[in-house]
Amino acid sequence: MMTMMMMMMNLSILTRHILQMDPVSQDAQLDRRTLRFLLGVAVRKCFPGVRLVGGHGLGAAHEASHYILEGKETTSEDLAAVTAAMTDLVSKALPIEFKWHPWLEARSYLNENGQTASVTLLESRVTEEVKLAQCDEVMSLYLHNLHTSTAALAGKPFFLINLDDVDGFVLAFDSSEYVPQPTLLSIQSDHKKFGAATGVKCIGDLNKFLAVGRARKDYILNAEFRQERKIAQIVSAIVDRSEDPATRVRLIAIAGPTSSGKTTFATKLSLYLKNEGFLSGLLSVDHYYLPLAEQPKFIESGGDREAVDYDSIESMDIELVNKQMAEILTGVEVLTPNYSFVTGNRIDPGHKFQLPESRLGGNYESILLIEGIHALNPSYTKDVPAGNVFKIYICPQTVMQLDDQNCFKASDQRLLRRMSRDYLFRAHSASRTLAMWPNVRRGEQRWIFPFQNEVDFQMNSGMEYELPILKTHVEPLLRAVTPEDKHYFKAKQLLAVLDLVSAWPDTDVPGTSILREFIGQGLFDCH
Repeated sequence: MMTMMMMMMNLSILTRHILQMDPVSQDAQLDRRTLRFLLGVAVRKCFPGVRLVGGHGLGAAHEASHYILEGKETTSEDLAAVTAAMTDLVSKALPIEFKWHPWLEARSYLNENGQTASVTLLESRVTEEVKLAQCDEVMSLYLHNLHTSTAALAGKPFFLINLDDVDGFVLAFDSSEYVPQPTLLSIQSDHKKFGAATGVKCIGDLNKFLAVGRARKDYILNAEFRQERKIAQIVSAIVDRSEDPATRVRLIAIAGPTSSGKTTFATKLSLYLKNEGFLSGLLSVDHYYLPLAEQPKFIESGGDREAVDYDSIESMDIELVNKQMAEILTGVEVLTPNYSFVTGNRIDPGHKFQLPESRLGGNYESILLIEGIHALNPSYTKDVPAGNVFKIYICPQTVMQLDDQNCFKASDQRLLRRMSRDYLFRAHSASRTLAMWPNVRRGEQRWIFPFQNEVDFQMNSGMEYELPILKTHVEPLLRAVTPEDKHYFKAKQLLAVLDLVSAWPDTDVPGTSILREFIGQGLFDCH
């Protein structure tokens, strides 16, 4: 087993070589990680005994991180004091040092300073020595590469901004014009309640579950039941709107970034609707791509297929989507396209599609479900009365703390999901998935995230137990990425996080779980 010392040494090397796969550059990532570290130093200087918790990313490019001063209502005066303290640390050009400490000494220090998530992690992954980052006599667990001096942040803007509707504040980077993210904040707040109820708030808590007994099984079931309850809430909202024809739901639009579990979720929602008497049909709008010869980028480039942007709304046959959805909602049978990504053209004759006729009549009109990358784009639903459309944004969001001020990134959670699915069902290596990831992320930021706050329901498809499961499936794939591969360092960065996690088998994951879409043996046969 790799020791904690080896894990930290690997991470310190790897973070110098992070590929620019995230929306921000390598230098910007280093600045932001160091600012987050300095925030912790400043808070402990200003408010001894107050625990700073968080680090959850907000915004498509993670332009801000959300924090809470535990047990303390944050005021504007508090944030002004912390801002002044951070500015002072930068102006003094203080060194940031990285030192190894005996395990017992490190745990004692972190415990005395209220860094309970860090302590829990150390107690679940015990090693002889632990690496800590230190500045101005304040120390934290070393997880990421940081600048070696606060002087590196001179002239780099940052802002602490109070939040009106939720607890805590954000550390905004680069701009004081923080764009509110109500959907992400709502999802994260709800998920934190689950963590408080189960007593599992950090990676160390997950690691302490034993393989024997009921505790781990029950935790998995709790997470699954929580998701089932969310689907039931959606159906209840649809039932409540069924009395009035002006608000009766005829179309449910489901969208979210890659590896959110849209297909499994839509299938489960359809079954839940049936239990309430609503028949439905599921239509994947991802088949409505324009034939290659009609693709704008293909035409502009003089016939270069590599120029086609399949993430762009311009690549979709919007006219056909609207025409056929209107026909479907009137009960007409249509011939939907069957798009081949191999040839870039449609395969004739397509698929026959018709909504099932309602057996109950009255308020129980059949419902059309559409899912796909552009399903929330107004261009898709412009011909359907707004009151008859129910929009759902689905995305896995984790609030799992690594230590007290760093969280497991939701985008990395989706990347691990996709890596497992790509290997199992498309025979793709980890390197190939990593190669596609930058384009996927760019498409999400442009065509999905802008619509996430304009929905009727935000569905968090993430479950805190899945990281140990994904480790079992993905770790061998990542370890097969060789040093000469240009994606090697990103693979090692992911491995460094997985090294902090105990692996779990997938035997306790229910066949109906959204996670099964990515690890196989699911009951919905999405592949």
